[in-house]
Amino acid sequence: MSTLRFLTAVICVGIVPATALSKDAGERSESYQAALSLFRQKQFNAAETLLANCRAEFGDSIPVVSASAFCAQQLGKDKQSIDLYKRLLLLADGREALSEAEEKHVDAGRKALRKLDPAAVVLYEHALQLREQAETLQGSGRELVLSGADALLNQAFNNEPDHLGETNEQAPDNGDTAGRGNDPVETNEAQPDFKEIARNSAGVRVVNANPRPLRVSNHEKGWHRVPESLLKHRAIIFSNESGKTNGVVDFEVLKTGYVLLACDYSYQGNQSGNWVEERWTSDDFVNNGWKHFTEQMMGGLLVSAKGKRFDVFMKKLKQGEKLRLRCNKYLAPIVIVFP
Repeated sequence: MSTLRFLTAVICVGIVPATALSKDAGERSESYQAALSLFRQKQFNAAETLLANCRAEFGDSIPVVSASAFCAQQLGKDKQSIDLYKRLLLLADGREALSEAEEKHVDAGRKALRKLDPAAVVLYEHALQLREQAETLQGSGRELVLSGADALLNQAFNNEPDHLGETNEQAPDNGDTAGRGNDPVETNEAQPDFKEIARNSAGVRVVNANPRPLRVSNHEKGWHRVPESLLKHRAIIFSNESGKTNGVVDFEVLKTGYVLLACDYSYQGNQSGNWVEERWTSDDFVNNGWKHFTEQMMGGLLVSAKGKRFDVFMKKLKQGEKLRLRCNKYLAPIVIVFP
């Protein structure tokens, strides 16, 4: 069943019986019941108006916000529907327990939001995992993990989705890639198990960077080519589109696991500014325990829309580690993790 059909079933069928309704006045109101009737008739404009009236009069509840988000989505109001689906998750996050009907609303809303703003859902689910991990800890360790979970939730609900000409298909190779500072480190080791890497991905907090799904895109700040290993496992990159990083990535590990870094070693200017002394070459990464993935190991190249080819490194990092790294003059290493 498609997400939209599932949402319709949840709103129009699963919540209508009195036994499925909570005691919230908004859900018992004439506005909400009339809106459900309009749903069945696919009169989403009229239903949206009634639901807005219901929220204004009785406040937000999970079923009413769920229905409002669905209406907005059906009417093509993506930004509004994203905000409402996030509001739905926030309402659920603030509750100690949910009814079976409310859980269905939240599950359907999360599935819808995954298509509209996948990065937000990745962060949200990662935060929930950290909370579960915190339950097994005590003292400062527990507080650190909970703080990380709150930071991820804040990112999730304030994340702005990027729908700028993205596609999951590989663009044709035009052979126009920029020069590189270092040759790849050759290795005879076995092909990496990206399924295992993704399953044991680290949780991170990156300063001044926002999470984005890593996809092939026609946007000028997108990606011309992405290795199959990263596409298949829905890799997430932390990008700073403002460019105000001074060439340095600054991040903290919130959950032990694998972190990938993508580095551009093309020429970015002369040696003024003493950046050369700070940077790590590919040899420096390897000597500090990072694995350098070749094109064969990755199942393809990582190439930006501007034709710059990136070297990719991986290391398993421990919770609590803080790293500040540079690989070139202007463009900082890009953090990559998996959901």
